[in-house]
Amino acid sequence: MVERTIIRWPGRASGRAVLVLLAVVMTAGTLVGSVATPPVSAAGVPLRQVDWLTVLTNDPAVTIDPTAYSPPGAHKPFVEVAAERAPRGALSGYALVDDVIYADLDGDGAEEAIVLVDSGGTGGLLGFLLYREADPAPRLALVRSGYKLDITIDGDKVVIGEPNYVGFEANCCPSSTTSTLNVLEGDRLVTLATETEPNDVQEPTVWAYYMTLADRRYEDAYQFLSPAYQAANPFGPWKAGFADTESVEVETSAGRTPSEVAIQLTATDRRPGGGTITQRFRGTWTLIWSAEKKRWLLDTASIQPA
Repeated sequence: MVERTIIRWPGRASGRAVLVLLAVVMTAGTLVGSVATPPVSAAGVPLRQVDWLTVLTNDPAVTIDPTAYSPPGAHKPFVEVAAERAPRGALSGYALVDDVIYADLDGDGAEEAIVLVDSGGTGGLLGFLLYREADPAPRLALVRSGYKLDITIDGDKVVIGEPNYVGFEANCCPSSTTSTLNVLEGDRLVTLATETEPNDVQEPTVWAYYMTLADRRYEDAYQFLSPAYQAANPFGPWKAGFADTESVEVETSAGRTPSEVAIQLTATDRRPGGGTITQRFRGTWTLIWSAEKKRWLLDTASIQPA
C-alpha cells in the first residue's frame, strides 16, 4: 500500500479575496457610478474541484482509447501520451482519476495534481501526468513514464521509486530499487538525491548464474562474477574450464548469512576417451553487493564433491 501525504492550503481563498479587493481599490477612480466586476483568477479552478475525466478528454496531448478493456468496479480511462511529451518514452495505461495526488510542489501557494497511470496488471504504475492550475482548464506541465513505479509525496517533494532489473529476475523481484527525491522547478522535476537499495535476490542470482552456464552463454555468466573473482579467473581460462561440460543442474537454498547461498550442483562432462561422467558437488557461494552495477555478484566459493 502506497502512503501519500496531501498538503492543504486553507488560506488560498482569503488570498484571492485580497487580490480582488486590491483590484477594486486601484481602479476605484474610474468606477464612479458603476458596479465593479471582480476579475477572474488567472489561476483557474482549484485542481481539487475539476472533473479529471473531462480534463483528460479535452487535453490535446492525451488520447483516450474508448475500445480498451475497462477493469470492473472502477472508472479508469485508458490514456495514451505520445513520446514527444514524455522524454522517457510514450506513456499509456489506465488513468487513476479517483486517486489523484495533490500537493504544492513549488511553493507558490497553488497545488499541482499528479494523475497516476497504471498498467492494470503486474506492471504496476507506468507513469504519471503532472498538471498545474490554469485558465480555462488545468495545464499539463510534464509527463513521466517508467515501470512498476512508486510515487509518494514528502512535504513539497516527489519521491519516485523505480526497480532495476539485470535481466534474469522475475517481474516481482528486481535486483534493486532506486529512489529519487525530486523538486518541481518550472515544468520539470529536478533530482536532489538518489538512493539505491538492494533487494533479497541473492539465491535467484546464484541460480541464474548456473542456468546461464547451462545455456553456454559464457559472456553473460561471467558478468555474474565479482571484479575480484574475475581478476583471479580471467575470462579465457575460466571459459575453457567448461569446454567439456554437457549439462549443469543446480539446487539453491538460503545460507547461514544473507550474503551466502548454499548449492547442490550436478555437472555432466564428456570423457576424453568417449562417454560422459556425472559428478555432484555441494557448498556455498558468498555474494557481494555492487552499487555500480546495481546487482548482487558471486564473489567467493566453497564447493566440494558431494
